[in-house]
Order: sequence, then C-alpha cells, then structure tokens
Amino acid sequence: MTPDDAAELRALQAKAYGRDGRLADQEARRLADLESARSMPFGRADLDETVEPDARDGRVAQDEPSTETPVPRVVDTPREPSGVGQSSELSGVGPSSEPSADPAASWRRVVRTHLRVVIAASLALLLVGVAGGWALFGRGSDATALSPGQQERRVELQAGDDYDDGSVRLIAEDDDTVVWYATRRDGELACVVLDVGEASQDQCARADAEGGEPLNVSLSVPVSDPDDPAEEYGTSISATVGFTTSGEPLAWIYRWEINDTMLGQFDGAERERAEALVADGYLPGLSIVGYFHDEPVWLAERPADGTQSGGFVQCMVVDAASEATACQVSDDRNGGLRAFSLETADDGTTVLWTLRIRFTGWGSPYLTIEQGDPADIGISYIELGGEHQDPILVEVPTSESGG
Repeated sequence: MTPDDAAELRALQAKAYGRDGRLADQEARRLADLESARSMPFGRADLDETVEPDARDGRVAQDEPSTETPVPRVVDTPREPSGVGQSSELSGVGPSSEPSADPAASWRRVVRTHLRVVIAASLALLLVGVAGGWALFGRGSDATALSPGQQERRVELQAGDDYDDGSVRLIAEDDDTVVWYATRRDGELACVVLDVGEASQDQCARADAEGGEPLNVSLSVPVSDPDDPAEEYGTSISATVGFTTSGEPLAWIYRWEINDTMLGQFDGAERERAEALVADGYLPGLSIVGYFHDEPVWLAERPADGTQSGGFVQCMVVDAASEATACQVSDDRNGGLRAFSLETADDGTTVLWTLRIRFTGWGSPYLTIEQGDPADIGISYIELGGEHQDPILVEVPTSESGG
C-alpha cells in the first residue's frame, strides 16, 4: 500500500468510525478496497511464478514463459451483476481456487441493518409524538363542555357586562371555582371573571399591554361552618390568567386558609396595630401598602354585615389621619379606594391630602398620595371613620368660606 493510499485509508476510517460518522456509497466501497489490500496475507501469492501484465482475469498467458523477475500484483476480479463488491488479491499463476471473502459487502450489510433499525425507531417515535400531540392539543377547537348552570352563567355574563359577542368562555374550574375569559371593545381589553359559588370578581386590562402582564383576581370566601375553629376567617381564592405565545389564555387557581399566622409579617408597634384591627373585625390577611406621615396605610377586608355570610368589603385605613377609613365591596376593584386627610397649615389655610389605593393587572395594590386645595378638587365634604368605623361627614372649608 502506498503512502497516499494509507493516508486515504486513515481519513476514510476517521470519517466512518468517528462520532456521527457517515460515508457515501462510493467512499464505503473505496474504504473496503483499501482495508482489503492492507489486510491481505502475502503468503497467498506465489512469488516464484510469473505474472503477465495483462493477466486482468487471473489467467496467465501460456504462449511463452516470462523472463522478468516475478513481482506480486494486486488484480481486481470483474464486478458481478449481483452487486457483490470488488475483491483484491495477490495472484500467482492460474486463477484462485477459492473465492475470497468480500469485506465491502459485509460492511454494507451491517450499515444497512443499522439504518433499518434507526429508521424504524425514528418512525415509531414520530408516530408517538403525533399521537400525543393530538391527544393534548388536537381538541383545542372544541368548546369545553359546560353544565346547565355554567351555560346560564355564560349567557348572563355575555348579556350584562359589555363583553364582545361570543368572547366569554370558561378556561379553568376547580370544585365551585370557575374562571372565565372574555374581551371588551372589540378585543381592546382582556378580562377575567372569577366565580366562587355566588360570589364573583372581575378584572380587565389592555390586551396589548407591554410585556403581556397577566390578570389577577381574588375573593375571600365566608366560612361554611362558623363553629369550626379551622374556618374562623374563611378562605382566600385567587386566579391568575397568563397567555401563551399564540395568545391563548391560561389560568391558575390558588386557595389558602386565612388564619392568625399571617400576622407574623409584622413586628413591634405594627404587630400590635394589626392585632387591634383584627380585634375590630378585619381579617388577618391585611397588609401595609404605604406610609403617610410615617404611619402605616392599611389594606384590609372585613365582613359586610359582621357575620361573614353577606360577603366582604375592602377598606383602606389611614392611621395618621385619625384612622380615616374608606371601604368598598370586595368585588369592585376597578375604581380603587380613596381617602382624605385635612390639615391646617401654619398660615391658617386648609390643606387636603388625597390618598388612593389602585390595583395592577396582577391585582397588587399600590398607594398614591396627592396634596391640593379642596376647591381645586371640587368636593365639599369628606368621610372619616368614627370610633366604631361609622361614617362621619366633615365639611371641607374653602378659601371662599373664609374657614
């Protein structure tokens, strides 16, 4: 074998047997030829016999003996029509009495067998993937089966809440909790409705909001058994709606029991104040949304009628403003909460502070505080919380009244 043949052999072997190796048919035949030539035993050649240069078919001319020095030579046998690969042999006088093994054919048989196995396994995996994908997602066009009560609720939502025609659909449910998705203003607003029994809460946001911010709604469910200590404060249920890359809504439902351990987030004076609010009838799941004059501004819920059977109201409590309180029904968050604080400046004029709690698309509260003249705002009175949270109307003095 020449140095060039040896180099070619090494290159083909690296390509065939290396990682992810693959050869074309012509390269495979060439590799088989080179490996056969390298591994052929020289003992099979009769070096004492004369080989004619034109003995291509393995036969030696009988006319006259050759006087040249005998030289071993590689002679190719003719390719058979059956597709059997070439074989190379050091030939002596006369044809070989035994056919040599064909390494190229054996190598190709191994490759073909391997390819059949790989192709069959790939087709099987493809069929499993197609079947699984159809089972998981192939029914997306079919509407979720609704119970008669859910069908009535969908008709009610469609008819009474200004949702786009045909946009109301159920996207998640868990026991008595149902999450609906709908749009308003020809798809400009994306909305989620959370139903828990007879209670309901909704939230809308711009459908093209930057970042695709999810929608979030929550409800506090009254206790089902007032005598059960485990249900002293009821259950909080929330739903979060996000969107797939194709714009399809997906919903997650969370629920947890409300209990006194929620007060562990507060320390010192704030812990004492939180305990006092709970003693006044607020649920333990209260939170501090900000500070006004270095005093906390609380967001808390309490039973609407004191029995937890008539729903809940959500309240903002401003400690620095004589515990001024503003409340609204818990399922009406779109408008937020607003409270006022009146102060007398050093020059005797009246300063009005306006505190507002609004909610993000996630349902997270945030506080804004504004200062202004009562006349600029256009109000004549504000509502403050009394000793027992009873409303007290206070007239707002203006510059025109001289007060």
